[in-house]
Amino acid sequence: MDGEDLVFVTPDDSAKGRNLRRVGRVALRVDGSDPPYTFVLIEGTTITTEDQEELLYWSTRSAARYVGEEKA
Repeated sequence: MDGEDLVFVTPDDSAKGRNLRRVGRVALRVDGSDPPYTFVLIEGTTITTEDQEELLYWSTRSAARYVGEEKA
Protein backbone atom coordinates (compact mmCIF):
# COMPACT_ATOMS: atom_id res chain seq x y z
CA MET A 1 0.00 0.00 0.00
CA ASP A 2 1.12 3.52 -0.76
CA GLY A 3 -1.38 5.77 0.97
CA GLU A 4 -4.72 4.84 -0.59
CA ASP A 5 -3.05 3.15 -3.58
CA LEU A 6 -2.43 -0.57 -3.92
CA VAL A 7 0.86 -1.11 -5.75
CA PHE A 8 1.26 -4.27 -7.83
CA VAL A 9 4.37 -5.21 -9.81
CA THR A 10 4.12 -7.57 -12.78
CA PRO A 11 5.93 -7.85 -16.12
CA ASP A 12 4.20 -5.79 -18.83
CA ASP A 13 4.41 -8.72 -21.25
CA SER A 14 2.68 -11.15 -18.87
CA ALA A 15 -1.03 -11.95 -19.24
CA LYS A 16 -1.77 -9.80 -16.17
CA GLY A 17 0.39 -6.96 -17.42
CA ARG A 18 -1.20 -6.96 -20.87
CA ASN A 19 -4.72 -7.04 -19.41
CA LEU A 20 -4.01 -4.25 -16.90
CA ARG A 21 -2.79 -2.02 -19.72
CA ARG A 22 -5.64 -2.95 -22.08
CA VAL A 23 -8.57 -2.75 -19.66
CA GLY A 24 -7.42 -0.09 -17.18
CA ARG A 25 -9.47 -1.61 -14.35
CA VAL A 26 -8.68 -4.15 -11.67
CA ALA A 27 -10.48 -6.28 -9.09
CA LEU A 28 -8.63 -8.07 -6.30
CA ARG A 29 -10.19 -10.45 -3.78
CA VAL A 30 -8.43 -11.63 -0.63
CA ASP A 31 -10.04 -14.53 1.25
CA GLY A 32 -9.72 -15.39 4.92
CA SER A 33 -8.67 -19.00 5.48
CA ASP A 34 -10.66 -19.63 8.67
CA PRO A 35 -14.41 -19.79 9.29
CA PRO A 36 -16.53 -17.74 8.78
CA TYR A 37 -14.45 -17.35 5.56
CA THR A 38 -14.53 -13.59 5.24
CA PHE A 39 -13.16 -11.72 2.24
CA VAL A 40 -12.33 -8.25 1.04
CA LEU A 41 -12.83 -7.07 -2.54
CA ILE A 42 -10.91 -4.13 -3.96
CA GLU A 43 -11.98 -2.62 -7.29
CA GLY A 44 -10.48 0.35 -9.08
CA THR A 45 -8.67 1.81 -12.02
CA THR A 46 -5.05 1.24 -12.94
CA ILE A 47 -2.09 3.50 -13.52
CA THR A 48 1.00 1.98 -15.14
CA THR A 49 4.54 3.29 -15.30
CA GLU A 50 7.74 2.60 -17.18
CA ASP A 51 9.82 4.86 -14.91
CA GLN A 52 12.84 2.67 -14.10
CA GLU A 53 13.54 4.26 -10.70
CA GLU A 54 9.94 3.81 -9.61
CA LEU A 55 9.89 0.21 -10.86
CA LEU A 56 13.12 -0.61 -9.02
CA TYR A 57 11.80 0.95 -5.80
CA TRP A 58 8.52 -0.98 -5.80
CA SER A 59 10.03 -4.25 -7.05
CA THR A 60 12.68 -4.16 -4.32
CA ARG A 61 10.15 -3.25 -1.65
CA SER A 62 7.85 -6.07 -2.75
CA ALA A 63 10.69 -8.63 -2.95
CA ALA A 64 11.84 -7.74 0.58
CA ARG A 65 8.58 -9.13 1.96
CA TYR A 66 9.45 -12.56 0.56
CA VAL A 67 13.24 -12.85 0.65
CA GLY A 68 14.20 -10.25 3.27
CA GLU A 69 15.73 -6.79 2.98
CA GLU A 70 19.29 -8.08 2.51
CA LYS A 71 18.41 -10.20 -0.55
CA ALA A 72 15.93 -7.80 -2.13
